[in-house]
Amino acid sequence: MKISVSTTIKHPLFLLICIIGGIYIGFSHKQLAPILAPFSTFYTNLLQITVIPIISLTILTSVTKLLSHNLSNTYIMKILMTFLSMVFFTGIFAVTSGYILHPGKNMSSDPNIVKIVEDSGGGKTREITIDEPIEKVQSVSIVEFLVNTVPNNIFRALSSANMLQIIVFCVILSISCGLVSRNDKKQRMQFVGDYLPIFYKINEKVLFFLPFGSFCLLSTQLSNTSESTLFTIFSLALVMLSVILSLTILCSIILWRCSGRGYGTTLKSLFETLIMAFSTQSSVICIPKAVNAMTEKLGFDKQIVELTIPLGIPLCQFSTICFYAIGTIFVTNIFNESLNFSGYSFIVLASILTSLAASGVKGVIYYSLMAGILAPLGIPLGNTIALFIAVDPLIDPFGTVFHVLATCCSSALCCKLSKNNTDNLETTQKICDESDGASGKYRRKRKSSLTESTQNHT
Repeated sequence: MKISVSTTIKHPLFLLICIIGGIYIGFSHKQLAPILAPFSTFYTNLLQITVIPIISLTILTSVTKLLSHNLSNTYIMKILMTFLSMVFFTGIFAVTSGYILHPGKNMSSDPNIVKIVEDSGGGKTREITIDEPIEKVQSVSIVEFLVNTVPNNIFRALSSANMLQIIVFCVILSISCGLVSRNDKKQRMQFVGDYLPIFYKINEKVLFFLPFGSFCLLSTQLSNTSESTLFTIFSLALVMLSVILSLTILCSIILWRCSGRGYGTTLKSLFETLIMAFSTQSSVICIPKAVNAMTEKLGFDKQIVELTIPLGIPLCQFSTICFYAIGTIFVTNIFNESLNFSGYSFIVLASILTSLAASGVKGVIYYSLMAGILAPLGIPLGNTIALFIAVDPLIDPFGTVFHVLATCCSSALCCKLSKNNTDNLETTQKICDESDGASGKYRRKRKSSLTESTQNHT
């Protein structure tokens, strides 16, 4: 029996071997990182070629179809409430776990931590020796962030790949088309959906080389990790991983219950998507794969899935909420500061709002946004940012998996609620029809009795 090269490359076990090899090379042979770096950058660029077209076209077609439907208001409210509930539950769970586990509580005596805390006095960031110097951290302005999400030039947003502005433009355009379609009964933007299979085909060809791309990506990223620093902040990594893995298992159970299939079947359907999320550490790239798995393999409503997943992954940063919530509590414990109930409640809300600003942000700026949460608490971020820079390569792959799975779970809940609403409407209509039929039968019987009585009297 001959096994083709194509079948071998597509096999999940081959991808897993490449991931393990990438991790080994990243930690044990760091001198190979400069050689593999161009290949990882090249493959990442290939993956991102179809991301913006697929997201834009999917939102345009899905929102237009949704708003042209008579039950659009019901769908939108259910989708909004489902995602808000999932986001707040994630924030509350992360903060509660941080309160129970106390990350960084016994670290104030560590010489490395003491030096970082001393250098962080006054809330100003000085030079960090782990990677490179960073600029002074600025607080997050939520109002400014919300204002900047609306593009004043869509072509500038496209050229700079500003994902939030592109999404906002697509939502505004599709809402307008959907409302017009509802009024004149014509489906707008239908021709846009004809281009989706083309970009999906390109994405499929690029994903064929995912095992080799994953090997290069992991080797390059893990080579920049300092082992000594990771051991120093092992408790932070352990707490973050515990919270993320707990939420991941919980989301998989909810998704399993919504799918109505076996637990193993549900996970197997999303296996390739989650492996892709783990290796690429980019949730946006996983959108086409996640949509296909949810609709084709698990049988969820295509219209709702194509709307909720492309919108949920960029906007609902589940893993970022966990990172900011646990990280804030960690820094608070390092500085030996105590928090009351209002302080923990503030961390929940601030982590959710700040995660919106972190959508599409990478590098030092991503960690710097935590200063907006710490500043109202009177705690400087300072050089503690170095700890998060060091631990993030270990957390990010698992965080990306959780983020993708949580978005799929939210989408499944939306489909489940919408299906229940449709079933209730159908049941109500059936009861009304049966009632009308019974009433008509009674009226006909009553009329026949009166007629017979009149004839007998005559």
